[in-house]
Amino acid sequence: MMESRKDFIEKQAILLELEKAAEDERSLEDRVTLQNCSLSLATTCSLGKMLTFRWDDQNSKLDDQKIFVGDIIIVGEQVSPSYFSTYFSGFLTRIDSKEVSILVHKGHSLPSIPFYVLQKEPDGASHRRLRAILNHLAYPKRPPGCDLDQIFLGEMSIPARRDPIQDLNFNNHKLNELQKHAVKFALAQDKVAFILGPPGTGKTTTIIEILYQLRRQNKRVLVAAPGAAALDNILEKLGQDWFDGRSVVVRLGHPGRTETDLVPLALEKVQEQIFGPSHYKPKEWTVMKAPPSDEERNRKLSEINNRVAKLEEAFREYESGSNRCPLVASFYPVSLKRYYGDMLSRMLKIFKSRPLVFSAVIGAARDGPLAFPIDNDNNKQFDVLIIDESSQALEMASYIPLQMAQKVIIVGDPKGLPPTILSKTETSKELKKTLLQRCLECKRFDDLQALLKVQYRMNLDIMQWPSSTFYSNELVADEAIKNAKLDDVSSLKQYPALVLIDTKNSGMLESHPDDEFLCSNEHEVRVVVDYVNFLRKNNVKQNAIAIITPYKMQAKMIKNQLSSLNNTVVSDLEGLQGREREVVILSLVRSNDIGDVGLLEELQLINVAITRAKRHLAIVCDTKTIASHGVLEKLVSYLYEKAKVIPAKELQENLEKMGTA
Repeated sequence: MMESRKDFIEKQAILLELEKAAEDERSLEDRVTLQNCSLSLATTCSLGKMLTFRWDDQNSKLDDQKIFVGDIIIVGEQVSPSYFSTYFSGFLTRIDSKEVSILVHKGHSLPSIPFYVLQKEPDGASHRRLRAILNHLAYPKRPPGCDLDQIFLGEMSIPARRDPIQDLNFNNHKLNELQKHAVKFALAQDKVAFILGPPGTGKTTTIIEILYQLRRQNKRVLVAAPGAAALDNILEKLGQDWFDGRSVVVRLGHPGRTETDLVPLALEKVQEQIFGPSHYKPKEWTVMKAPPSDEERNRKLSEINNRVAKLEEAFREYESGSNRCPLVASFYPVSLKRYYGDMLSRMLKIFKSRPLVFSAVIGAARDGPLAFPIDNDNNKQFDVLIIDESSQALEMASYIPLQMAQKVIIVGDPKGLPPTILSKTETSKELKKTLLQRCLECKRFDDLQALLKVQYRMNLDIMQWPSSTFYSNELVADEAIKNAKLDDVSSLKQYPALVLIDTKNSGMLESHPDDEFLCSNEHEVRVVVDYVNFLRKNNVKQNAIAIITPYKMQAKMIKNQLSSLNNTVVSDLEGLQGREREVVILSLVRSNDIGDVGLLEELQLINVAITRAKRHLAIVCDTKTIASHGVLEKLVSYLYEKAKVIPAKELQENLEKMGTA
């Protein structure tokens, strides 16, 4: 039996506050303030101003700080021991041992002073929007026909399954039968449809065909995904498979968080194309408190721990039915008063000319551009919503775009990456349950699913372990890819699809094992760099290689070592969700004497990492540590059976034998 709307909202309110407490705690622990930063370079680019600062600290390196590409950084000036003046904030785009580059809006000006202060700032927008959607669900004001929340909360019956459309003129004639069926099935349903598929089965290709068909019907479509990478993946292929697809697209969100060639699709850039450069007025400077002292930090951490204890008690009372938490009563919708002037007519013109709107799930909120009507009838709803990578979106977040659509097509891999949450309490595990997972578990939606099974990405040896472990051996490799080898894109001959570089008993231990932000393994970094150099020496192209690791600090260290290879992707897993490379090198980091595998317990991470590879997968790990986990032990056994196994201490010797150069 499904929860009532009231029960769902109250439960999610508690979980959201637990996550906010974890964010506050992380903000205190990870607040990074860099003093004595000098401006070394300022350039203007299409996205704004790129400011490069040099950190003049002789005793430390930026490599050791908890700042990463994509973080929000405040730029300011120390005005007293307790306060500093903030000028503006921007996105961190580059980092090395002593320099950072920050992208800021063109309208900002920077006073000329000897030294600046840079401070990492947590992004509170997501929490604010999740609170707002709970408020909306508690007191819904929905346009006519936008009743999807009622269906998913069990207040309305699910419309009966409709048979797939019989006659359809496909744009992409290379679709397989399962993909064609998924397109026809999804288009036929009245309110809800699911397209489910393992990695490489062409979910993005199927989405693009659906978009083409919806455009032929003059439908207004909102495409949403948990992160920028998934949206960019669709947009990149949209330009390849549908020659005028991008001309009717606008992408919401900061252009600094999208791929360079997709920047012209960003809302800010579309406005400039239609109306000319915007006249942006920077915010006034403000004075903020400097980072708290150790004593103040400990006091705030104690307050957070007390909040968590009370919230967990409230959750237990909720579960037992003895009390219902009134937290949602304090939620208020975000004011839209900051929109002014002729913005309404501008947005109306943009949405009318570009009826395919792309947005992050969390960014499709009513406190942003989608607060405006999208046609002359004051209409604020889309005909169809497509949610991609739905396994990665918080359930609450999925309701943000659901409030503005008449129909939804939910696309995803149930074994894909889960949502990222910071709270480590037992209670907070409930927060990882997604809308997709809830729907699959309740069985009400079983008749509304189309399944994809033929994959076009992986060599058979790479595919077999994920297929048997996560997909009941139902994944089928297309004939064109099942025997693909690295030989075809390099000077290597008869090179194995799988290589295991084993660091066990080599003393290559991890660092900072108790901090998932700092956890890294410098020894594996050197192994990865050596292996990349070997591949490059044997004519594997830069852009054919991706290096993946579950740990951000590990990715940062590898990226710094390979800074000259601009086209080689180095990423944590979220950056490659939905994408692929000819070669994937996977650094698992964990190496210790107690068998602690840390983040690797999230088996979906391993699944996603392995299934990014097309022709070659190299895994660098300590098999003794990894094999302490039951499922990962089976991975180790599979690798010892199928892969070329190289002891890390003998890497150079083995590579000389295996290479041709």
